[in-house]
Amino acid sequence: MLAFGYSGWRYRCAALFEVVLCATFLVAQTGPTATPAQTPHTSQQTQEVLPSYEGQNVSSAELAGQPDLDTASLLPLIALKPNQSFSLAKANETVAALKQTGHFHDVQIQIRPEPAGVRVLFVLEPAVYFGVYSFPGAEQTFAYARLLQIAEYPPRGPYTSVDVANAQKALERFLQREGYFQSEVKTRVVTDKVHGLANVYFDTALGRKAKFGTVTLAGATPQDTALLQSKVHSFRARLRNAAIRKGKTYSLKTLQNATNYLQNSLMSKDHLDAKVKLISANYDAGTNRANITFNVQSGPFIHVKVEGAHVWNWTKKKLLPVYQEVGVDPEIIQEGRKNLVSHF
Repeated sequence: MLAFGYSGWRYRCAALFEVVLCATFLVAQTGPTATPAQTPHTSQQTQEVLPSYEGQNVSSAELAGQPDLDTASLLPLIALKPNQSFSLAKANETVAALKQTGHFHDVQIQIRPEPAGVRVLFVLEPAVYFGVYSFPGAEQTFAYARLLQIAEYPPRGPYTSVDVANAQKALERFLQREGYFQSEVKTRVVTDKVHGLANVYFDTALGRKAKFGTVTLAGATPQDTALLQSKVHSFRARLRNAAIRKGKTYSLKTLQNATNYLQNSLMSKDHLDAKVKLISANYDAGTNRANITFNVQSGPFIHVKVEGAHVWNWTKKKLLPVYQEVGVDPEIIQEGRKNLVSHF
């Protein structure tokens, strides 16, 4: 089942606050990465910043910069654990343990703030950085720029399997929202050792695109259900690209239009505080159909009448906030009164 909702934080926004604890900035996405001779060394400034994260929750602790390395034997060396408090002493302990293996020129620490805490990366030098993202099997259907946006490219800093896994999950969610419920995304990494870049391929098999199944209106009264069911299948809905007809090709845009159309239909019946939300698309692989569920909150009847002057309906809806999905209270009514006074 595909559920629709909104997250409280956007990881893209969180990345704006990423603190990269390296003395030298490395150009990772468009050119060669640092050679061993260019390996950055921890600066005094870095040592001053690290203690500020003391006690914060660790969302993840990862080894980064080595896509071809089997890290199974190295993971036990990481003293910091997810859902524990960040400790500079444990971070330094991890760096020392990794250096003692003799496999790396240096080990750097990067901290990335996230909604769940801080993400700690131990960058194994000489590090490999992200190169190009490619989407074989999906680029013929979706714009390459759109796929890059969904995958949150370019990722910041050195290669990590977590960034790749997050991009894969984001692509899978996107494809399902677009109606490709049977799609599969597999990743493979090709390392350009000359330039120190990891090019990532998201091999995609879209499968069949789903068709619309039934429409359920959770929370609606029998009267409103009859009204909205007739609306969502009507010819007028088809003109607005908002008709959900059984057997027709699934479209996220159609669902978005239908949500607005159903809500406006209730508002036209004096349910001015009505709310209609798309809840889920429950896919049936046997029929290749997605059954759609909306949550409907009709709200009370609210009738608006302007006396003493003629006001066109479209003008009234523009001037009175009660028509703008902001609810009804004395302040909203007073604001509408002021707008009418200013209009005349």
